Amino acid sequence: MARRVPAKTLGAIPTPIPMKKIRTFALTLCALGLAVSPALAAGKPKPHKAKAPANPEDIFAMFDINHNGRLDINERDNVKTAYVSGNKSLAQFDTNHDGKLGDAEISKIVPGAGILGK
Repeated sequence: MARRVPAKTLGAIPTPIPMKKIRTFALTLCALGLAVSPALAAGKPKPHKAKAPANPEDIFAMFDINHNGRLDINERDNVKTAYVSGNKSLAQFDTNHDGKLGDAEISKIVPGAGILGK
């Protein structure tokens, strides 16, 4: 006589994983990720920032794009934008400490360089 197999094993649908276990698993993965990520980031070397030149002649050369020995209107605007953006090497020229570089302050980057476009 043939052995009878219980009906529940024939083509039975597997029982779903309880929601509580899924939530616990997801929270465990998140906690593990939060715990491991700072440790991984600590081992990475920080990118080297290029040091801004402090020498006025080097600063002037950096902004005198067309190399005509003067700061044109666009070059002067680039100096102002760089200072507002946080270029620390230009802070020495902000003599009135207003957080902006005026035309007179910019002209002192290199004495005698002058400013075109006024």
